[in-house]
Amino acid sequence: MELATPSVCWQPVAIALVISSSRGNRLLFYHQGSPKGQCEQVTDVLSELPPRTLAEILAPSSLMVGHKFELNVDEWKFVGHLFAIQTSSFNIKFNVVFVLQSYCSLEVVGAYDHLSHVIGSAIVHEEHRCGFLEKEVALLTQLLEEAEAPEPPFDEMLGPSSLARSLRDILGTLQEGTQHVKIKINGWSEVNVLMRFDARDSQGSSVGYTGHVRSYSALLLLESADSIAESLPSSCNPAFHRLLRTVSPMKSLQTVALDGDIPLVQVLHCASHLAHWGKAITIYPLSESNVYIASPEASTSVNSVLSRSFSETFSDSTLAELLSDFSLPVSLGELKQKFMDDDRIIKMVVWLLQYRQITQLHTYVYIVPLIQMAHLPGSFSPTSSGFGSDHTAFDSTPFSLRPLSRSSDSGQTDESGEQIIEAALLQHLSQEEKQSVLQTMAAADIDDLELFARFSKYFHGSHHLEEIMLLENIPRSQLLTLIDKFSEVLVTCTLPEHSRLHGSDR
Repeated sequence: MELATPSVCWQPVAIALVISSSRGNRLLFYHQGSPKGQCEQVTDVLSELPPRTLAEILAPSSLMVGHKFELNVDEWKFVGHLFAIQTSSFNIKFNVVFVLQSYCSLEVVGAYDHLSHVIGSAIVHEEHRCGFLEKEVALLTQLLEEAEAPEPPFDEMLGPSSLARSLRDILGTLQEGTQHVKIKINGWSEVNVLMRFDARDSQGSSVGYTGHVRSYSALLLLESADSIAESLPSSCNPAFHRLLRTVSPMKSLQTVALDGDIPLVQVLHCASHLAHWGKAITIYPLSESNVYIASPEASTSVNSVLSRSFSETFSDSTLAELLSDFSLPVSLGELKQKFMDDDRIIKMVVWLLQYRQITQLHTYVYIVPLIQMAHLPGSFSPTSSGFGSDHTAFDSTPFSLRPLSRSSDSGQTDESGEQIIEAALLQHLSQEEKQSVLQTMAAADIDDLELFARFSKYFHGSHHLEEIMLLENIPRSQLLTLIDKFSEVLVTCTLPEHSRLHGSDR
């Protein structure tokens, strides 16, 4: 199963090795293949830019060593990473360059810069270990100088040159549509890179489809457990194999740790590895209350590859027909009632999640002070449609615009206890938010107010209901009741997990 790829072409057109030494700049090796799938046919680069020109424009300079190289020329974008090696007998700068189409995204450029950096680092390691690059440069230079034809004999280099074959194999892997590059330079230094085209946060961490690996998450394998087990090294910890046998989309990682007799920290580490390498994604464990909707990138064509794959797996159903059930948010429990076959619908939902055809919706809670609510258009009645009903659509808890004061006949409250609760509120709420909470009718009940203060840190849209339930060990009914009581200042939004709005860190 392939990872989700960007809508624009990501497959490279060609790969090149350019060196700069005391003898000048030289295009030492070049190989161009035919990308399959999404890329359209492109012009032969060498027919427009001869080797001497490529050598000059792609040659590494001393000022750029250790940095990303990126250059646009006509319909091509050249991406690499510059390296320099200096020993007593060998002084050279080199650049492993990927030729991409000019309209590729910044994420694609970043991924190829990383791959070029890993390849270059492996070449540098082999040079220090056994003089690998010096021998390869001498061999390839000799082949270029002995060539009788006017065109460089790049294809003839594949036989005698190990480095040329490695670069060709890397290009071939990518042009086949495989995003996992795994090869050994000189049969020793491993290049093991997963080409990730999702966005990155300020710390460089992926914020794409893999999700967050937490103890309450479930792990959904994108390949069979046997296939993953075969790809593991022989020295792999046996606990990893037990994890593969125990994991299920119905089980949280905490449950997996207990069933497999594996420490939870180790389970989380293994799950993180599987997610990083595109072997699994994290989801919320399947339950009847889970709400799903069709993904914006869902395949709706009846003749698509995914449609045919789905029909082969579920012979009496079509992908388009099943996706129509997810046009509006729908819970797994409702789907079970419609299909009357629990095992079958669970397998279908798992398949749709594996291929990112549906996404799960979660309910997030936001606190909105009464002063801000007074400026919102329209009015809402707290008596209309209580929160306790089954919410499977984008809605919000009804609230009142009328400022309320505490009832005078609600009984005397211990002042010290009240001060402690108000101090707890201020830990996660602003003064304005605290005053709005204290003006609500529910604040007259000291127990409800104390519970609200306990959960106030979750009311800025950074945690969905299921997460709050698991973190605080509270049943859904109790949490919904609390939100319903404070509906005058709490608003709920139903959103996909990865697109939620993050509130202030309080």
